[in-house]
Formats: sequence, structure tokens, C-alpha cells
Amino acid sequence: MSAASIGLCRSCLHVRRVVSVRGSEFFRCLAPQTPKYPPLPVLRCGAYEPAPDGPPKPPEASRP
Repeated sequence: MSAASIGLCRSCLHVRRVVSVRGSEFFRCLAPQTPKYPPLPVLRCGAYEPAPDGPPKPPEASRP
């Protein structure tokens, strides 16, 4: 996925990149006031905080 197709989530403190065993890529939001898997691209978000280490986050392995 390109940075433009992801939007703010790409550089947010609250996001975790999840890659399924089939190779699908998801961006999970950990901020309590937002949907877990927001529709992308996210262009505005009240919970957005830039990640201090910058993008991208390491993927989490998801299990079936």
C-alpha cells in the first residue's frame, strides 16, 4: 500500500500494521475513541498523534 492510500494512519502513534497469514494488510487503530479498522485513507482524525519513531510500524502476525 502506498502512503497516500493509507493517509494519517501511516505515521500515527496509535496504529499497528497487521498482516494476515494470507498476506492481506490492515491498519489497526488502538485509540479508544476511533474504529479499530477505519476506512482508508484517513485524512482527518481527532486521535492522530505523530509517532516519535516515524512510519512504518512492524507487522503483527494475525492468527486464524
